Amino acid sequence: MTNKYIKTKTPINERKLYKISQLTSLLGVTARTVRYYDQLGLLPNVKRTPGNMRLFDEQDVALIQKIRYFQEKEFLPLDVIKARLFKETSRDTQTIAIVADHLVDYSHPKIHAAYGADDASTAQADRVNTYTNCFKALINQGFSTIYSYHAALSPNFESATIAATTHGDSATIHVLSTHSVGGGHQLYVTAIANVLQASDSENEVELYAEKNKGLVLDIFMSDNLSILFPTTETQTKLQQDLDTQRSAFSSIMKFKDDQFTLVDYYQHNNEAVESLGLIIEEEAALRAGYLNSIAITYNRLYAEATALTNQFKANYPKASVSIAQADDHTQGMIQGNFIGISVL
Repeated sequence: MTNKYIKTKTPINERKLYKISQLTSLLGVTARTVRYYDQLGLLPNVKRTPGNMRLFDEQDVALIQKIRYFQEKEFLPLDVIKARLFKETSRDTQTIAIVADHLVDYSHPKIHAAYGADDASTAQADRVNTYTNCFKALINQGFSTIYSYHAALSPNFESATIAATTHGDSATIHVLSTHSVGGGHQLYVTAIANVLQASDSENEVELYAEKNKGLVLDIFMSDNLSILFPTTETQTKLQQDLDTQRSAFSSIMKFKDDQFTLVDYYQHNNEAVESLGLIIEEEAALRAGYLNSIAITYNRLYAEATALTNQFKANYPKASVSIAQADDHTQGMIQGNFIGISVL
């Protein structure tokens, strides 16, 4: 029997994708109209279920609302609306570079690393210098636009922001947080890099980044709850005893809005691992079966992480499933035995 000790009242899974029937009911438009908008390119990067049905996200909802406004209030034709929404003249993607920190895999040809910045012991002045040199090297290679993506709560965000100001008008540098950690950060940056590799429009890359921002789900199972219960410099004996008792349980935490939220307690690891699988199953249902990528990261719980990897490969054969040891940034934040599951 499962022992559950604490559970949040807010559901962990929220609807992120809509079938066309749900969308038409929500917006009061016909399915034929939505399909026509899609065919004209007014709804770029529409997702598909494993059965090839269209799926729409919140950005698609907002786009349809804008299109309807321009049609009904300003009487604009669709070609004019498309030009207004997407600014058809855009910068060549060959002049765009992506810089990212705290990735477990830097092998993507479109992703550049500021080597040395991911080391936790690096001083801020050295981080700033590292990013200054990285940006300078990319500019010298002919890149005029740089997107510098950083994991949530990374000290590199501030360092890159300072470094970006030193280049003046020589390049446009966007310093952005993915508001995700571990596998979720990796999935988000890699997805944007894939679009950059395949597209010739900067606007399409920016729209894709915005459309996928809310689709990342980061869930962690950990035996260390210190990140949820910050300690003072002078701990009382009671606080120390409570910390010891907490370590006897496996917790499920959700990372959202740059913070960890406790979802559940389990007495045994196998119950917590089972809960992770059920959470992803619920997430898949709310996405009408759409799971493009699943990233599993772990610290020391290799056997449990491998079992989940095999389970997800069997349950979601069309999704890309990866497994890797967690990066130093995530290990430093959670500081315990843990498994992270991220989906996009």
